[in-house]
Amino acid sequence: MEKTRITSNIFYAYSFIFLEKVSMQVKWLFLYLCKLADREGKCFPSHRSMSRCCNMSKSAVCGAIRELEQKGILTRDRRFRHDGRQTSNWYKIKTDSEAWFFSNPKVLDMEISTQAKLVYLFFCRMANKDGMCFPSRKLIGKVCSIGQTKVTDTLRELEKEGLIKRT
Repeated sequence: MEKTRITSNIFYAYSFIFLEKVSMQVKWLFLYLCKLADREGKCFPSHRSMSRCCNMSKSAVCGAIRELEQKGILTRDRRFRHDGRQTSNWYKIKTDSEAWFFSNPKVLDMEISTQAKLVYLFFCRMANKDGMCFPSRKLIGKVCSIGQTKVTDTLRELEKEGLIKRT
């Protein structure tokens, strides 16, 4: 039987990550794992692919995974091949939250900064049914774990790319 891959124009992520007191990189890795996860919250990316896709070093990925585990947001099941060598781990993200949002997954693959991707996803979380939101720069910086100067730069970047329109 031939396998077919179903592609989707949206992915779902859990909003609570923006309330957690963790670094921007930890939030970003969690949102990336949400993109990969199945309906049960399970996925199995390698450290190499997480490092490449999240623009983080392998050690930063390992640290972020440990932090997510310590906070109870992620569980990890180490997997091994028949010959005893380790293969990619199973990761299960916390899915018991009712608060989630959706976004277009293409933004995760765009050539924009990690901060811009994270802020864009935060806007998706905050948007009303008309796609509008009105968070302050202070709130954006707080929930995305970035400084005010970087918030200003990020908003310019998102506007330049046509992802947001400020009025």
